Amino acid sequence: QYRITDVEFKAIFISQFDPDSEQEFRAFDGRKYKQSGEIRLIPVLETEDSDVWRDWIHKLDSLAEANPYKLELQMRLGVVQALAASYNEAFSTLDKVIEQDSSQFMFWFERANARLQLSKYLYSISPIQDPFNSDGKEEEEVDFLAEHYGKMIRDYTKVLRLAPEFSYAWYNRAYGRALSGDFEGAVRDLTQAIRYNPSMAEAFYNRGIMSVLFVGNPSIGCSDLSEAGEMGITEAYAIIKKNCNP
Repeated sequence: QYRITDVEFKAIFISQFDPDSEQEFRAFDGRKYKQSGEIRLIPVLETEDSDVWRDWIHKLDSLAEANPYKLELQMRLGVVQALAASYNEAFSTLDKVIEQDSSQFMFWFERANARLQLSKYLYSISPIQDPFNSDGKEEEEVDFLAEHYGKMIRDYTKVLRLAPEFSYAWYNRAYGRALSGDFEGAVRDLTQAIRYNPSMAEAFYNRGIMSVLFVGNPSIGCSDLSEAGEMGITEAYAIIKKNCNP
């Protein structure tokens, strides 16, 4: 029986930003997705250098304070706070942004991403296949996990109501579903991500791993991994060699 910790999925996507820039945030997806401006999305940045986070938070906090009506700056601050694992601060920042403007799908997207990053942390210290499974857990812990995963999924669902073709929300929600043990739901979400973004190699890779190792559909999974390999994710071939070749 495989667990999430036994495999390495490709990272989730967050919005890119330059903390040194005072320019108004503009969106632009490098893969040419366009809606409500220009947004660029990148795989989540990971670093253990706490000085980096403190510096970025300080800069963005100053910019946001000087420009209180630029909600995009507030959103960027929330993104960095989540990356720094300051989750309470991130949720507080992003909650306020959404309270002021709930029509922008990127605001919901980044709060969902913050919840997903916390989910990854929670999973690392208390891995579960089903957040509602109480085996070995206190009732309060089960309730907290279930509530947290539910909030994360609802935020991504809100994104997709506002921007149903936004492939990265489908992709990230799939990652969240996988953490909660809903691999079949994750595969469905990745199928939608691929539908709207057929060049997303990461979606093929993650769907391939889930199909082969968790869902029991090796024919589709191995095909997905082969596709991901052809798109440049060469580690897919090692998984194919171990799990797909007769």
